Amino acid sequence: MPTLDQRIDKESVSVAFLPLPKGKKRGSGMSFAGGDPVAQFESAGATPPFRWVNGKPEPIGYQNIKNINARGGSEDQLAGFWYTPKQDERALVWTLGAEGILAGSDLHPPGWQKSVAMACGGGQQVGYGYQRFAKDPQRALLWSGSPESMVVLTSPDPDRETTCHAVDGSVQGGRVNLGGPDVHACLWRGTSDSFVDLHPDGMLSSELFGIGDGEQVGWTMDKEWQTYAALWTGSAKSHVNLAPKGFKRSQAQAAARGFQVGWIAKLEQGMLTRAVVWNGSAGDYLDLQDFLPEPWNVSSAMDLHVDGDRLRIIGSATQAAKSGGYEVNNGQVPVVWEMKLKIAEPKTKSVQTPRAVTEPAQKPEPSPERAIDRVVEEFARAVIGQDFKTARDRLAPWLQKSFTGPKLKAYIKEHLLEDTPPADYAASGNDTNLEDLRGFDEHQIPEAVTVANFRQWIWLDFTPGEDSGSQLDYLLRLWLIVVELDGLMKIGFLEAEY
Repeated sequence: MPTLDQRIDKESVSVAFLPLPKGKKRGSGMSFAGGDPVAQFESAGATPPFRWVNGKPEPIGYQNIKNINARGGSEDQLAGFWYTPKQDERALVWTLGAEGILAGSDLHPPGWQKSVAMACGGGQQVGYGYQRFAKDPQRALLWSGSPESMVVLTSPDPDRETTCHAVDGSVQGGRVNLGGPDVHACLWRGTSDSFVDLHPDGMLSSELFGIGDGEQVGWTMDKEWQTYAALWTGSAKSHVNLAPKGFKRSQAQAAARGFQVGWIAKLEQGMLTRAVVWNGSAGDYLDLQDFLPEPWNVSSAMDLHVDGDRLRIIGSATQAAKSGGYEVNNGQVPVVWEMKLKIAEPKTKSVQTPRAVTEPAQKPEPSPERAIDRVVEEFARAVIGQDFKTARDRLAPWLQKSFTGPKLKAYIKEHLLEDTPPADYAASGNDTNLEDLRGFDEHQIPEAVTVANFRQWIWLDFTPGEDSGSQLDYLLRLWLIVVELDGLMKIGFLEAEY
């Protein structure tokens, strides 16, 4: 096989810091979808992932849901998930249409509490889920575009937890947890019976994160808890340690066309990692950190895209600094390294994955979780937009008797922690029931809220804008109860945190 020097024109390496979406300052490069970079951003409120199309960031949405995460992508799809008001994950896949639009589809299996899609490829999607969180084991999951297509992937011992991180063609990869630190990298080929243990002899743990063109990558951990980037080609005996000499830690994240990407670190702990691309062995690598300007002294690589004589690698660049004897993150942004290949690979062909389920002519009724999410979103957006008539319309009749539009406006203003207009919001919920809430003296819940109409306990944080200059995480926290009245979700209890 040609060496990296023979494959890559190192003089051609360039670095592009992706233009940040308006109001976003911190984010991480995640993957490529249809050849376009995808990144996730941090924000005081929930924020969607973004995709860069012709160099410009575009939000990736799904049914007006705010709290969305993207993970691995392929030439025609992107895997991810969204959060319900109870903070339960729901698996998603976006498919690239003829006009370049990513259309989201639900993958969440009926009767399961949680599901997450981590990667996609060849019309398949993989991830993990729980039928009952904290009661049942985590299960690796495989889909072919719809909830009904889901297949559970287990190890020979079905009671062990499994996770799937990667898929390529008909091969899926991830890990099985045998108890404590005894975790093994593994493969499947569509069924639990096809399970292959990749764990190399002499190691304490191993895990697989990426698959591409017959290779699998991840890490192994020795009995001294040192981690090493790992490469396999389908069996435990094929394991190759990718950790370069002189580096204490490393991890490989993705593989394609004989290249592997990830990070390496000279110190046993800390933030100072360096993005890297390998060519199949520990000694044949390119340190991508060397191409970043100051003050970006930390980097990692998450995914790669090979198209003809063009290789691109997406990851993150970080500014690490010392503060009070500790390392702190002073900034993190998505970045793409690009280089020319001396030996061109075949051009990438985008094959449109057919939709597994035909869109119904009529818009389906939203799930109870989506209906709860929607009424909270509509209320929050109305408050942020100073539309207190609409905000009041989202209240139950008994609350409307207490709050006129002006009274609701005055109540919100009175309880703001500072005189900064809220620009966004974040909503979270849990499994607290009405009986528990009535046991708390701090909340005076109206008698009109009953066990029959109670649907969700939620706290709603109104957050400042990125450019507001506020140092607060939130400006106002409201405690809400969502009730169902005649088939409609309403806010039946509203109280500001004092």
